[in-house]
Amino acid sequence: TRIRVSNPESTPVYDSLIQPLLTARCGSCHNPERKKGGLILTTADGLFAGGRQGKVILPGRADDSELVIRLGLPSGHTDAMPPDRAVAHAELALIRWWIDQGASRDVTLSAIERPASIRRTLAAYGLDDLPEGIFAREMAAPDSLLVSAARQTGLTVQPLGANVGYVSVDAASVPVAWVAGGLSALRSLAQHVATVDLARTQTGDGALATLGAMPHLTRLQLAHTLVTDGGLQSLRTLKYLEYLNLTDTKITDAGLRSLEQLPRLRAVYLWGTGVTEGGVARLQKALPRATITLSAPLLRDSTPKAP
Repeated sequence: TRIRVSNPESTPVYDSLIQPLLTARCGSCHNPERKKGGLILTTADGLFAGGRQGKVILPGRADDSELVIRLGLPSGHTDAMPPDRAVAHAELALIRWWIDQGASRDVTLSAIERPASIRRTLAAYGLDDLPEGIFAREMAAPDSLLVSAARQTGLTVQPLGANVGYVSVDAASVPVAWVAGGLSALRSLAQHVATVDLARTQTGDGALATLGAMPHLTRLQLAHTLVTDGGLQSLRTLKYLEYLNLTDTKITDAGLRSLEQLPRLRAVYLWGTGVTEGGVARLQKALPRATITLSAPLLRDSTPKAP
């Protein structure tokens, strides 16, 4: 069965995939009227409540979840669910994936992680080409006059692609003495800014307040700037931020605490800072899927070899 989704950003995985599957495969025995084993699988409340033997799903632990174990047993086994026929491999894969990703009732199709192992299964349901992150949102092109005004400050402002309502911003061409005030021209474009590169500018904490008001920011380059721990607090609202480069700044372990609630953060670069291994370990625990780099990469020796 192919599933049509008009807006992945507002379509919960549970409502669109998991509950319909459980109702179809398990609802005849586990409904409010029959309630076999004290378990109801036709509602979210029933699923999370479990049955007489306890919880049937353990968020983040599909292999240990009783529901997955029962659904994976061969047809005819005493404990198999459903008892008369085996659940299709693709259906079980969806349930396992959803549980391993946290078994959230609210996570949407655009927000949930989709590893390679599940993409082919999703493709069978017509969900192989879903836009992710900010691209799952409809965004009109920015006003050309506002873009021109921002460029007048020396910033490079470019669209991310044809028919894409987001832009990238680069300060590589601005004077060395360029300061946070130059970002003021971007306030009217805040909804459209997806990436910002301020590396090697005299950007300080004041600029981060402006950046924190850009709700769709995904990549932020702050290497070799003047930002400090206090400024990072302004970034707590950036729920789409995926990449953050803070190399050669005065950031310490204290500043990293402002990053712990950024759900999509996947890459953080910290060499040349005051961050310690302990600070990295704490952030890694909060963001288990992120790659956090504290040491500078080793550069290949480019010295010519003697003949």
